[in-house]
Amino acid sequence: PRVGPVRVLNVRNADLNELVRSRVRTTYRENTDIYANLAGAQPVKVFVGGNVRRPGLYSAFASDSLLHFLDAAGGIDPVAGSYLDVRFLRNGVLEKRLNLYDFLTEGRLPLLQFHDGDTIYVGPLRSTVQVTGLVTRPVQFEFDGALTMSQLMKLAGVSGKATNIQVIRNSGPERKVQYV
Repeated sequence: PRVGPVRVLNVRNADLNELVRSRVRTTYRENTDIYANLAGAQPVKVFVGGNVRRPGLYSAFASDSLLHFLDAAGGIDPVAGSYLDVRFLRNGVLEKRLNLYDFLTEGRLPLLQFHDGDTIYVGPLRSTVQVTGLVTRPVQFEFDGALTMSQLMKLAGVSGKATNIQVIRNSGPERKVQYV
């Protein structure tokens, strides 16, 4: 109450916390912390295209996450869409290329500030490998380039009880089976 009003006109949301924190600390110097966010947010319309279930134009707020827009579009198409190749474009120019495995495995997701007319494009599915059996994560992994057996075993979380690995390769109509 003793701080008084804090003018936030033309202050970016990213700078809001520090502005309010510095103003509050002029009065309350110890044992205070601040979290500030805009009460009203800028509505935007963003195109979501490529390999998603329902491509189209979606309305949300400028501060909403990339995941919000992907969810609105029905998510990445599990048969055709890539988690490795998600593109953020502004005015048709690539601003950022994202790998959603960074979010799925490490919780890292860049914060993007959306504008009207921005585009999120999901590229086509890359090479995949399906893992089943005595593993922590029995899922399909997508990869770009080469993936070694040790990298795959680490990703899948192979149990210490596993004694062998069966590799089945499908190359067109030909199927090769190998035991390791």
